[in-house]
Amino acid sequence: MPQTKKIHSREFVDSMDKVAKSAQLAAGWPVYQDFEVAEKDGEVYVYALYHPEELEAKPGTTSVQDILTPKDLNLQRWYAPLREEPDLFLKFASLARKGPLTRDEMLKIVLEWVKRFGTLGWGSFYYHGAPGSVPQEVHRRECFSAFERAVTEAARCLGLYQAARIPEPADADAALQSYRVTGSTVEQRREMALLEVGDIVGNHVRNECYPELYREIRKGTEQTMRFSQGWEFHSLLGAMYLQMMWLITKGISVRSCKGPGCRNFIAYDSSREDKVFCGKNCKEKWRYHHVVKPRRQRQA
Repeated sequence: MPQTKKIHSREFVDSMDKVAKSAQLAAGWPVYQDFEVAEKDGEVYVYALYHPEELEAKPGTTSVQDILTPKDLNLQRWYAPLREEPDLFLKFASLARKGPLTRDEMLKIVLEWVKRFGTLGWGSFYYHGAPGSVPQEVHRRECFSAFERAVTEAARCLGLYQAARIPEPADADAALQSYRVTGSTVEQRREMALLEVGDIVGNHVRNECYPELYREIRKGTEQTMRFSQGWEFHSLLGAMYLQMMWLITKGISVRSCKGPGCRNFIAYDSSREDKVFCGKNCKEKWRYHHVVKPRRQRQA
């Protein structure tokens, strides 16, 4: 896929700084450590186990449960994805793979994600009667098929946006046609791609996110200085689409891996702003095709 204009991580962070202050991006999401794997009605799920802390009732009390809910020892951490992982949408979209995955391959991908960033926490339809399900605890469960569909949609959304913003018409047309975008001209295909991006992002933000009112107080007092608007979300997937919304409203392009045949997207990394490959394998493939192979052909 043709390359778009290079962007540094600081630009992505700056785009969010223009939307809200750091304190307004503090909405949290849980990350659990231990998961069980189960199958039901042809679907595969992982769900976080509940490990309650053992407490002793004090004299004069009837039950520990009457006093408080035991701490869940399986809860590894709470974090603020909008603030702490500003490129999480890119990381998620880069999970997309060509072709079907085996159960073990999918299990590895899902577990690595949920143990690092948490479950997607969306689509209660997928969890009706699912193993380990509790209606209000969508953040404890992940369904393989739902996860895969979400990754595919995110990768397509990001890919369409990237393709539509390629300046050279011929390169843009080739990229857009690879996504089977309809239209009789390249400009029509650009427009159709952007309309689809807007629909995908808009639907997720509308259904899974909501504005929140924050009260700013004077330091050292409880006096209200002003009110400001931030964002909250019902799901981690919703939080990631907020990031995509900020990306497209600021008109920022993104990079894809330069590896031959690779369509992965490169997550922003402030320590490696010159990164152009998603991994060592793609780097070696590029070196073979552009350095080793031409050298051998000249020597033949």
